[in-house]
Order: sequence, then structure tokens, then C-alpha cells
Amino acid sequence: AVLRQFEMAGVYPLNESVAIGRSRDKLRSTQILARDGIGLPVTTFAHDPKQTEEVLKMAGGAPLVIKLLEGTQGLGVVLADTDRLHRGGTAKCVKLSPEERSTAVRSAKAMGLNVCGVDMLRAKNGPVVMEVNSSPGLEGVENATGIDIAGLIIELLEKQAKPNKT
Repeated sequence: AVLRQFEMAGVYPLNESVAIGRSRDKLRSTQILARDGIGLPVTTFAHDPKQTEEVLKMAGGAPLVIKLLEGTQGLGVVLADTDRLHRGGTAKCVKLSPEERSTAVRSAKAMGLNVCGVDMLRAKNGPVVMEVNSSPGLEGVENATGIDIAGLIIELLEKQAKPNKT
């Protein structure tokens, strides 16, 4: 609501409120990615984190991705690669393949986001997208890469921001 108010006042947003809403609605974002032909892992949805074991049983066990219908920064997204569930991904430098880079960019464009985190898995048939996060945490990526991501975002804003430009 605050971002929408700023948009109505003509303030340039890094990511528009509509795009942020798309990415936070896990069912909607999955529908958009599927529509645009982006690879997705087997995914189920739940309303409550307490349903995880029940969802695993209904789906026939791991591996699968379980998503709460709303969430951000990895909260509400569980990679059930075994029948035990856990959280706590870490960042490390990897070389992206051209297909992975293309998948990340296409995913961001599908959501309408200028800046985002695209969580991908390397699958047998190519990259699959777990989540497109409109407000990714930067600390892990900055520590792993040594790149000042926040500074680059500020530079992008300085170049792009114009009154009443969305």
C-alpha cells in the first residue's frame, strides 16, 4: 500500500507494486512462469506450514517443492528433496550456463521485475525455477561474490528514475 501511494505520487519504483504482488502470490507466479514456458519443478501448495507432512504424503513423497500461497525471501518455499524437511540455503559462486542465465532473465521479465532473485535448481532436463523473489536478501550473494549488489541497484535507480516513469 505504501509503494502504491508513492507510485500515485509519481515516484519511480525499483519494482512496481503489481509485479511485487505477482511474485509474492506463489500460485499466481507459478501460473505465469508456466504460461511463459519456464521450467518448473514438481510443485504443490499449502495454506499452512503445518500441512507439509500431509502434502508430502498426498504427493507420494519427495522430491518436490512445497509452497505456501504467499511468502518472500525463501519463507514459504520448501525443497523437499527427502521425506525430512529443512530450511537454510547458502550462497556460493557458480558459473551459470547460457540456458540458466536466459531462464533467470526470462523469469524476471515474466514477473515484470527489474531487480529480483531467481532461485533455480539444476535438473536433468535443464534449469527449473523454484521462486522469483522481488525482495531478495543480498548479504549471502554479496559475501559469496564480493560484488556490491546494493550499490549496483542504487546506480540502476540513478540511471532509470524519472518523475512519473514506471
